[in-house]
Amino acid sequence: MGGSRTYHTKSRNGCKNCKRRRVKCNLNSPCCSNCSRRGELCSFQLSSCSFLVEGTRDQGEIEEGLGFNDYLSSIAVPTIEKWYPSMFPGQSRLESELICHFTISCAPSLALASDAQFIWECEVPLIRSEHPFLNQAVLALSALHLCHLKTPNTLEYMNTARKSFAGAINQFQCHVKQITTGNCVALFGFSIIVAMFQLKVSSDTVARATIEDDQQVAAGFDTITVLRATWKLTPFLGPWLLQTRLGTLFARGRDFDEQEYLDAANLELVFSRLEMLNLSDIQVERSKVDCSQALDALRYWYTFMGRRLTIWLHVVWWPAAITDDFLRLLKIKDPMALAIYCFWVLGMTRMSQKWFMEGWAEATFTSVVRSLDPEWKGLVQWVLKPILQRDLSL
Repeated sequence: MGGSRTYHTKSRNGCKNCKRRRVKCNLNSPCCSNCSRRGELCSFQLSSCSFLVEGTRDQGEIEEGLGFNDYLSSIAVPTIEKWYPSMFPGQSRLESELICHFTISCAPSLALASDAQFIWECEVPLIRSEHPFLNQAVLALSALHLCHLKTPNTLEYMNTARKSFAGAINQFQCHVKQITTGNCVALFGFSIIVAMFQLKVSSDTVARATIEDDQQVAAGFDTITVLRATWKLTPFLGPWLLQTRLGTLFARGRDFDEQEYLDAANLELVFSRLEMLNLSDIQVERSKVDCSQALDALRYWYTFMGRRLTIWLHVVWWPAAITDDFLRLLKIKDPMALAIYCFWVLGMTRMSQKWFMEGWAEATFTSVVRSLDPEWKGLVQWVLKPILQRDLSL
């Protein structure tokens, strides 16, 4: 034959990512050049982790309208460094510090209920290095917790928190295309961390006396948007989570302390006054239906939550239940919508006080009431008086 063909011997030792793409792997440990260039987690890194269990690869489409991408895509993502798990070369001093702090101090402070503590102290630390989006989110939350503790390097930690949060968003948008048993726990942890991060940022914003009330109110609406996005993942994650070690936690539900329920008579009086106000001539006709639906959802929320919010379902349920039109009314500061929103925020004050939302509900309530004109401020005072501990002399 005239031409000659050069043959090569295929190596069976390439990393999993290179094998999947059918490209040549340079076998460089702990991270081959292809994975390093793409910012992916190389299987050479995972090979030394006997405790990491590879999940199955069953298909499970993440719908386009899932919600998280809608919110996350609005955040500008800066250029970020490549992050590597703490047990491998290439990790900075700061990354090591943040992982150590998360494991020892931050993780024990996160669960709303004691029986969910193992998620943060065991599950998330075990799997975070398998999922770059979760690893970045853990770094961001750990840095934010150090800021909360007012450590000497607060500015450095805050910059790292923002940078890592942006990196987590970027990794999520670029690499998460489907839900599997292998990533569902990581996605659950990621979604809750995003909610915690936004709650803390919003808490810090509304607590600053130097900013205008409008900015404080807007920060609260950002939180509503994030909580809605968190809920939108739940129907997709639920069936997958039931197949994991978290399954029993989600399957058995929760028992409520019967002595912790709010005074039903006072609650009903507040709802009656809000309904009366919504149907009165003072309210714009076209927004009455949206406000009525939000009130119905809020009534249901108060009946099942008891006195304290003890699981994330309690936190995200009402924001997820309101319509897009009602959310639009909030953003244009429709006074009736704001009055209903104030009632929900008052309920949020009964959430277990965690560092990531310390003072959020109280400060948000104050800023919203301050933004009302004198007439509506008086009406809100009258509506909420049965459950208020103080007058709205703001």
